[in-house]
Amino acid sequence: MWVLRDSGIDPLPPSSRDGDFSPFEGESRRRQQGVMLVTYVVAVLTVGVPTAAALGQATSISGPILGFVQDAEGVGVWPILGVSGAAALPAQPIELGVQIRKIAISQKRNYAIGVRDADRQPVLIPLTGGVVAPIDGALPDPAIIGVSPQGSAAVLYNEASRRAQIITGFPDAVVSGIEFDASSVAGRIDQIAVSDDGAAALLHAVEGGQPALWAIDAASAWRIPASRPGPAAFFPNRRDAVFADDAAQQVIVLRDIGGSGSRLPLNLYSDAPGVFSGVAVSEDGRTVYIAKAKSDNIAVVDLETRRQTTVSCQCPLAGIYPLKAGVFRLSEPSAGPITVLDASSSSLRVSVIPTAGRLSSR
Repeated sequence: MWVLRDSGIDPLPPSSRDGDFSPFEGESRRRQQGVMLVTYVVAVLTVGVPTAAALGQATSISGPILGFVQDAEGVGVWPILGVSGAAALPAQPIELGVQIRKIAISQKRNYAIGVRDADRQPVLIPLTGGVVAPIDGALPDPAIIGVSPQGSAAVLYNEASRRAQIITGFPDAVVSGIEFDASSVAGRIDQIAVSDDGAAALLHAVEGGQPALWAIDAASAWRIPASRPGPAAFFPNRRDAVFADDAAQQVIVLRDIGGSGSRLPLNLYSDAPGVFSGVAVSEDGRTVYIAKAKSDNIAVVDLETRRQTTVSCQCPLAGIYPLKAGVFRLSEPSAGPITVLDASSSSLRVSVIPTAGRLSSR
């Protein structure tokens, strides 16, 4: 566990670490019963992130970082300082030196993309220290920004022109790539995702209350058959993706988007029929994590054995958002303490990260 001090991060004594919070003993018994260990982490938040020294210079951060979160407005970013089971957020966001909105974060590569208020130009934001810089050739004023699972590619969507652009080479060798006309996609696009190689993107759109999921590659755009598609995510380093269908109450794996396009339905056993709030994929591509809005249970599906494990977070599931090292955020930061799932080992664990109140940059 960490306590934020005036000049850095100091470890608490061993007696205060999360090993002493375990209410259960016997790992094998916990796994057999499907019981999740919920760890409540207590931390003292005494200072925020220091102010950047120069305009356009992001604050330098050192020490272990579990990931980053943003506020509901998409204008501020907070580091999660520490490690799984022993982490906390500072009171203030990272000082970026410029006014930014529409922030999208790459957890894997410690950067974010946002839109600079002054000129509506997309900018690259190094989150552990460095200069905020415009992205050459990027589509201006994007309404939605999506970052690929490993952070090597991003997709920008401009609502006024109904054009989408894929950019690759993040964060060090950025290349503006394919630009698509998305006018054939009916309705308002509200979610977007891109593969790590930048060869394919998924667009979720809603028209007259009816959602649809579209795929785009260099050659064309096409609608993916589904009754009421919900959240979708790409597999790391692959053109495979997974999406949820609220009407069918199914989660479906799409193999090789733009190629064979085969489908693998996952049979789920759920205690709460209803709207899916999130899907995510493990870094090795072997496991899918599924959340529903009216359930506190996470479905964990092994794609090789098709075996499903159901674990409880004892919290409202806002979604499943990857952080670092096999850890997933389950709740919205603006709602208070952040609940996370640590799936980095065979013993799954839920913990709660304290915050210094509601996250807001305003």
